[in-house]
Amino acid sequence: MENRGVKRGIVIKDEWPGYSLDLFTYPEHYHHDIENVYIPHGVIMNRIERLAHYIKEDFGDNNIMVLCVLKGGYKFCSDLVEFIEVLGRNTNRYLETRVEFIRYKSYLNDQSTADLHIIGNTDLSFLRGKCVLVVEAMVDTGKTMQALLKHVQTFEPQMVKVAGLLVKRVPNMADSLTDYVGFEIPDHFVVGYALDYNEYFRDLNHICVISKSGKMKYKQLSSTPGFYRLTFSLAHKALIVPLHLFIRPHQRLAAMLTRLLPPALPWEPTRTIVLPVPAAEEAERETQVPPSEPAHPEDAQVAVSGAEEPADRAPSSRLQSHVSPGFGGLFLGLTEPPVDMKKADGVD
Repeated sequence: MENRGVKRGIVIKDEWPGYSLDLFTYPEHYHHDIENVYIPHGVIMNRIERLAHYIKEDFGDNNIMVLCVLKGGYKFCSDLVEFIEVLGRNTNRYLETRVEFIRYKSYLNDQSTADLHIIGNTDLSFLRGKCVLVVEAMVDTGKTMQALLKHVQTFEPQMVKVAGLLVKRVPNMADSLTDYVGFEIPDHFVVGYALDYNEYFRDLNHICVISKSGKMKYKQLSSTPGFYRLTFSLAHKALIVPLHLFIRPHQRLAAMLTRLLPPALPWEPTRTIVLPVPAAEEAERETQVPPSEPAHPEDAQVAVSGAEEPADRAPSSRLQSHVSPGFGGLFLGLTEPPVDMKKADGVD
């Protein structure tokens, strides 16, 4: 690693091999999905603390309006704001650090797309006259950041600065757009510390390089025209069976699910007809979610219609669908059985 100066970040050279996985703890289910620990969590936190000092010096006694870019930026933003607030306690007057959120999608699998798709509310009028700090976890070519900053400027903020935890060293890199840089890294697709690959790896504390097998394992097939992935699970006591279907929209899923879910199964799941949801329609649906709805679309639950079970027998399980932006279809899971059924089955 190389220190490139005050606010431009720590430069990680192209030949940097990272650290062996054996030296750190991480979720075991990712053992074959990551190549190395690229930036350990402790180093990340120390660098963020230093960025907080730079930001506090530049903003002075002005209140800070933080615009956090979801989803990848939420951990970086949370830790950065906490460090800024600690520094603010040592001043002779109260300084407000208000956090607002914006979400856009610019990646499919490991490829950055040219378009900026803002998901949710696009009205940022609350930025007018404010000193704004845009917090983003990853900046590479800067196309989406340029589009976002252009959108922000239409609301006439007093000042706009950008903090980026990672800036990729790519052709036409956008380091000039970022005022505070944590690390400048080679053109590797990294995950962890809330950075994802199709919604996976957000639970890693370290920043790691994803392996080829990891990319294949979690690849989103909705990038292939006409194909969508349908994922659901069957559960009975301690047994959980995940099933993945790769389908075309014109196929009749009712017949397929009837074959997969015969009534002779001990848990007797409700039979359900499910239609695939193209990724484009899914994104459009997310933009229509009113502010009162859950902030994260994957938290929303929609009951799935199906055959009713006899009234004299409590259902052993129910199917529910969950909107999952990581897939191009619906994720079906099973809710827990009712309390009386838990007792009947001997479940504590």
